Amino acid sequence: MCQQFQNPTNADPLLRALFLALDDWVTKGIEPPKSAIPKRSDGTAVVAIPQVGSQTGVVSQTALGWPSIPGVTYTGLITTRYQLDFGTSYSQGILTNYPPTLSDRPVYVNFVSKVDLDGNEVAGIRLPPVAVPIATTTGWALRSAGYGENEGCEGSGQSIPFKATKAERIAANDPRLSVEERYQTHDGYVTAVKNSVNELVKQRLLLPDDAQDYIKNAEASNVLK
Repeated sequence: MCQQFQNPTNADPLLRALFLALDDWVTKGIEPPKSAIPKRSDGTAVVAIPQVGSQTGVVSQTALGWPSIPGVTYTGLITTRYQLDFGTSYSQGILTNYPPTLSDRPVYVNFVSKVDLDGNEVAGIRLPPVAVPIATTTGWALRSAGYGENEGCEGSGQSIPFKATKAERIAANDPRLSVEERYQTHDGYVTAVKNSVNELVKQRLLLPDDAQDYIKNAEASNVLK
């Protein structure tokens, strides 16, 4: 139903590490890893501009930093939520103004993470598929023709693979570096994954066993083989 492949990134390895960090915080008083949430204060977040009378906002492609990838549609639409007025008795559980109107109602501010030159988010905890990418991965997606074209397909996310070689990238007019330009060889890719997971383990954001799984998967992959 979606225009691109689904995002295959699995957050379970990160959650396992964070559960242990939470336990250490509660039982031993050990501070958890620092938050990596996007913020306007450090330039990693951008605000969605609400559209009047609509439940959507728009994130400018320029503000977000989204690259123009051939064959990929970018609308910048994001769902917004209004601070609705249900009447003066709402706090007592009584709705005296229903259905409420959107007219002149303020919206809750929506922020999203800015992205890098590949279209991958700059904030957040970047697991190997994002830190050592072979594709652009997003949390949003759009529906394909016949399934409500260009409506949101957010639950799936998307994965937009990089071209394998520089020649293929240039021929396709893809602004993102090819896999070959990034890592040169299969061993170069594996080394990059090792460096990524070692840093995550050091930050207590990945357990050693999961780190080894990432490395084994990289070694067994067909990347640049």
